[in-house]
Amino acid sequence: MGHTASWIGIQFLRGPGQGSFELRVDERLLLRVDAEAPEFASGLASIELDDAPHLARIVTIDLRPVRLFGAILERSVVGVVVDAIGVAASISGTILRQDPTVYRQALAQRAHDLVIFTHGSFDVHPWNPPESHAASVRALVALHREVRPDISVLITSPVDYKGPLDGSRSSPALAAAENRALARENRVAFWALRAAMGGDHAIVTFHAHRMADVDLIHLNEKGGSFLGNRLALALWSNLLRYLTSHPVCTVP
Repeated sequence: MGHTASWIGIQFLRGPGQGSFELRVDERLLLRVDAEAPEFASGLASIELDDAPHLARIVTIDLRPVRLFGAILERSVVGVVVDAIGVAASISGTILRQDPTVYRQALAQRAHDLVIFTHGSFDVHPWNPPESHAASVRALVALHREVRPDISVLITSPVDYKGPLDGSRSSPALAAAENRALARENRVAFWALRAAMGGDHAIVTFHAHRMADVDLIHLNEKGGSFLGNRLALALWSNLLRYLTSHPVCTVP
């Protein structure tokens, strides 16, 4: 986890009727942005700073609405930047309901090397049939490749959750198998997140260790951090293994 930043970016919606906001860093007004525009588009406002800890605040300054996509904190030195977006109580196709032009613009403003899709249990329940989930995953992967052809994509299984261990589609084991098959179909990487938890009934063990909510479906902060660290370790160790066997890929 970083503690300093030398660059702050704000992604926001431009368009008719959009308002104004200010970026204040360490109690100093550094940016004032008017998001009013003839057509809707993704905007990006940024500013360079000294590489140090900072207190940043975004303040609206009129009664018109302001829609922010996110704040980005980076450094000028080489490192890892994580853009995290969580959509609760939704399905994989929800992201496709956004304005496709604005979505492509927002993606193009970020130089992502890797995009990770972690689909939850809502994607495997009866209200999202397998063919619907599969079509959404294909569309999402294609959209990201359209914007950045060389991007890497990884799909994970859902976390283990309270569900039957039979052959029904709401089974967590079947959900994991479905996402593995979709990853293979779309020629992207797959990480068995549920297996990393421990497999069958792992969510019960997580709850016993205060790493999951009482509903036996959702992880809490402690459980999420644990799995995030496991994923980071898997990515980093495999990257190092690859660079060892392919030294031409290393940066001088």
